[in-house]
Amino acid sequence: MEALPRVLVLDFDGVICDGMPEYFESSSRAHRASLGRTPDPGRREELFARFAALRPAVETGWEMIALVDMLAERDPSGDRELRERWAAVRDEWVGRTAIEPKKLAEALDSVRDTWVREDLPGWLARHTFFPGMTAWLRQLCESGRVWYVVTTKEARFNVALLEWQQVPIARAHVFGKQWPKREKWEVLRELAVRHGLPPTGEGLWFVEDRFETLRGLHERAQDLSAARLYLADWGYVFPDRDLVEAERHGRIQRIGLMDVEAGFEAWPAPR
Repeated sequence: MEALPRVLVLDFDGVICDGMPEYFESSSRAHRASLGRTPDPGRREELFARFAALRPAVETGWEMIALVDMLAERDPSGDRELRERWAAVRDEWVGRTAIEPKKLAEALDSVRDTWVREDLPGWLARHTFFPGMTAWLRQLCESGRVWYVVTTKEARFNVALLEWQQVPIARAHVFGKQWPKREKWEVLRELAVRHGLPPTGEGLWFVEDRFETLRGLHERAQDLSAARLYLADWGYVFPDRDLVEAERHGRIQRIGLMDVEAGFEAWPAPR
């Protein structure tokens, strides 16, 4: 196995950037715009805390609107079900409300576009890059390392945030949300081919904070058997579940910010 990545791929939310205040605010605004509902303002702090605690279950942006709606409908005693059965409960909610996920995604993007247009400094201020991340990304650019962002958020929002932090990544290296949906492993496979990596994906390193995404890649993209899969333990994870599962998994490696700071040679090798 190669000791350095030939192609490095990073998720954005939960790996590069923490935008929890923005996720909640944008989702709340989109919830009001698409469903015509406004949760009790007196519950805002409670709903935000519950939203943040359950955010690791969410795979893509439109689901955050569903999460806001379900939290407003339920008391905290129902949060465990949302954590343990998120996909099933989410799909039940979609069926009950008869709202297409694409419409929710469009509502979320519209809210963000309006916010960015009317108050860019305020929108940016709701985001915080993880400690040391901006300097590391700039170093990647300066070193000539080939790296990409692959995320389920619209690419233009990621580009705006990276420009804010003066990270000079090429726009073509940011893969955002696509309709119809493309799984992340499809994009990884494309990048491996583009850069002439072996069919097994050797030399491709992928950092993600959602354990289920990594497990899905392991199970459904078996041709990329030599790609390295890293779970970012500083991101949106359930520590008592996702980090434990990563420790037990034969291929997915847990990685911390100290590993990133120490350099690629210090990153855990596949077991």
